[in-house]
Amino acid sequence: MWITVIIEYIMNNIGVVTQEVEKVAFEYVFHQLSPKPVLTMTSNGNITFNIEDEEYLCITDTGFFVRGKQVAPDSKEAEQVYNAFKQWLAWAHLAL
Repeated sequence: MWITVIIEYIMNNIGVVTQEVEKVAFEYVFHQLSPKPVLTMTSNGNITFNIEDEEYLCITDTGFFVRGKQVAPDSKEAEQVYNAFKQWLAWAHLAL
């Protein structure tokens, strides 16, 4: 990641930046800027997969929603929901 290279260059060449600042900068780059997948379950049975503050996939008793749009209950429904879950899972692996 380009910002990591910049931080490393600054720390290697200026000498003023302490290890504590390096640690904070590293945590900021990899934890603040990376997506944070979240799985939530409500008492009424809804399951929501979020990436940061964006709802990516939602499973409710009224249907499936991908990025806020309801998936049509047809022969492609299972495939669309499965693909949305795979995409969310890929984001989850990248965020770890």
